[in-house]
Amino acid sequence: MDGAYSRLEQYGHRPQLMERALGSLARQEEQFFSWIDGLLEDFLSISKQRLDEYRKAETETKRPSLGHGDPSMWSA
Repeated sequence: MDGAYSRLEQYGHRPQLMERALGSLARQEEQFFSWIDGLLEDFLSISKQRLDEYRKAETETKRPSLGHGDPSMWSA
C-alpha cells in the first residue's frame, strides 16, 4: 500500500489524475479488507465446525473426558 500512496503523490500537480488514482486506491483498500474479513469468517466457521465435531465425538464416547466421570475410576 505504501507504493500506491507514493504513486498517488506523484499526481499532486494533476488534480484529475489524482482524483482517479485516489478512487482506485480506495477500491483496492476496500477489496483488501473485504478479503481479510472473508478469511476471518472462514477461519471462524471452520474452527466452530471442528469444535462441534470434537464435542460430538466426546459425547459419543463411553470414556469420561477429563474432569468428568466417576471419581472412583481416577487413579492417583
